Parts: sequence; C-alpha cells; structure tokens
Amino acid sequence: MEIKKVISGAGVMMALAMALVASDGCGNNIRPGGEQDSLSIVDTNSTAFKLKLVNERLATSPGNADIWLERANLFYEMGNLPQAMLDCGKSIELNVTNPDAYHFRGFLHYTQSQDSAALRDLKRAAQLGSMNPETFYMTGQIFFLQKDYPMALEGYNNAISLDSLSPVYFFARGYLYQQQGKIDAAIAEYRLSLERDPGFIKVLVALFDIYMYDKKDPDQAYLFNDRILKVDSMHPVGRYNQGNYFLNRANNITSEEGLIDFQVLLKLAVSEYSKSLSKDPKYALAYYNRGYAYYLLEAYGSAMDDFNKVIELDPMNERAYFMKASIQEFKGDLASALTNYEQSLRLKADFKDASKAVKELKIKLKR
Repeated sequence: MEIKKVISGAGVMMALAMALVASDGCGNNIRPGGEQDSLSIVDTNSTAFKLKLVNERLATSPGNADIWLERANLFYEMGNLPQAMLDCGKSIELNVTNPDAYHFRGFLHYTQSQDSAALRDLKRAAQLGSMNPETFYMTGQIFFLQKDYPMALEGYNNAISLDSLSPVYFFARGYLYQQQGKIDAAIAEYRLSLERDPGFIKVLVALFDIYMYDKKDPDQAYLFNDRILKVDSMHPVGRYNQGNYFLNRANNITSEEGLIDFQVLLKLAVSEYSKSLSKDPKYALAYYNRGYAYYLLEAYGSAMDDFNKVIELDPMNERAYFMKASIQEFKGDLASALTNYEQSLRLKADFKDASKAVKELKIKLKR
C-alpha cells in the first residue's frame, strides 16, 4: 500500500482589487452621464487572479526567491507541473538555503513517482531545518516502497514528532509494523490513529483484516467493519468485508444439521458482494468471492459468470482459472478443465492444488 498525501505549498499574499468609480454624493456609484454603475465581478480568490498579481510582482522583483516559489505553488494548483518545477528550481537558484523550496520540489517529484529525485530534495530540506512533517512522511513513504524499513520508521517517527495529531502518520507506522509481522504493534498504532480520526476507513479496513485473518476473531473484525458502514453504508470494501464475514461463518459449519444455516449465510454473502459490486463494478476480488459462494451453493452458472469476470479484470488470477476448471470438470468437460488447470499452474508454478488436479485429470483422460 502506498499513501500519497497532497499537501499545499507556500501561501500567497492576497491583494485587493479596488475599482475607482464616481459618486453622486449619496453613496451611490454612477457612471458618467448619471447611469447606475454595473461593475464586473472579479474573483479575487481564483488561481488565475492570484497568478496575475504574482506575475506583476515578479516583473518588479525578479530576484525574489519567495515570489518564484509562490508562483510554483500556483502553477501546481493549475496542474502545470513542468512550469511549477521550473519556478521551484528558480527559487532554489536564488536562495539555496530555503528548506521550503526543496520540500516543495521534492513533493513535485514525489507526485510523479520520481523517488530518487524526491528523496534528494527532501533530505536537503531536512538538512536545512525543515519543520514540515510532510518532509519526513514522504521520506518514510519512499523508504517503505524501497523496503528499507528502518529508514521508513525513522521518517514516520520524525513526522509524528512534528505533528502528533495527524492520523495518517500513525496509520503509516502501523502499516509498516503490519508488513513486518508485528501485529500487536500495528494494532496499537491503528488505535492511536483512530483516536485522532474515528472514521478513518483505511485504518478500520486494516483492523478488520488483522482480526479476521491474523487473530482469527471474526466477531471483533465485524465490529470494525460495522464502523466502516456507519461512515458509508455502501462502501464497496465495507460490503465486501461483510460478505467475507458471512462466508467465513458459513465455512465454519461442518455438521449436516447446520446445512440450512450454511445456505442462508452463503446467500447473505452473495447479497453483500453484489452490493459491493454495485458501487465498484471492477472489484475483481468481490467477483471471485461471490463466485465462490455461488459455487458452494451449487449455482454453477452464476459462479462461472463471476470467475470469467475475474479473468477479464485480472488475467493473472490463477485461482479464477482453477475454480473455472473445477466447474468444467464437474460438468464433464474434461478437456476444457485441463486447459484451465494448466493455465492456473502456469500463472503460479507452486500452486499445489492445480498441480494435483492436472495429474489426476490427465490420468482420467487416458482411460
């Protein structure tokens, strides 16, 4: 997971536009000739207006590094990244000791996934005394992507020391711990993040996964997912998780006495996956799990449709080919089944179930 947070740059001083008009002495603005004045409205908050003012200031003070940095921020707001980069470079050329300029240029590189250049500028910003926590957060993110976890942790720690109220930084540190298998440490960080933002969906999703799959505590996982749905009742991941909760409960039923509950839970799972897909029609995992629930319900046609959709969205999903082959084998289409088992094995050479299925099916076909 990568977390890239858009930040604002240096502020721009706002100039007021004053219109010179004639007055009739009673406070009424009039045009020459006595007609009521109708002035055009100038949006002094628009980026275009701010850019006009900055250009006027640059015309008289071209050696002012701060004005170049202001204009770089404005061009970034307008989506003109090349010009923002040029202006930021000009600001640095005029003042090589301004950490804000290095920070902003590092940010511009960061948004374009130019990690080496970003890291160079962000480190320089830090050396010059940057007090912007984003300098260190972005540094941590780059090191995290490079799997340099000690340096990533240092970056997150520095960001938190400068801003202990941001839930994002605690989430990042928690996710780092989770990737290292330090589950309890991750939980502690996620809880600190939720103290700062109780509705932080990424944290709630992470806690659902931990309690569902690492802690094997689906009821606790359910509580975290319920909080997601209270923030957004149709959040696609929240509905997907709800489907996984019902599917998990169904798979834990092993006795024949629980057959009715098994089917009810599977139908609930199908319903939740369908709700998820209504919000995100390209959610391949939701198609896969709905297809698996249909498979368990013996609704093989619907299951096949979903597995085909998974393959359309994610051609590298070896399990979708495997499940498709399983249905084809059950229906007696052994040649097609073998083709899909083999494709599954090509995508994942150590897929033991696929390897076993290929060997057994080849024996069947020789008979």
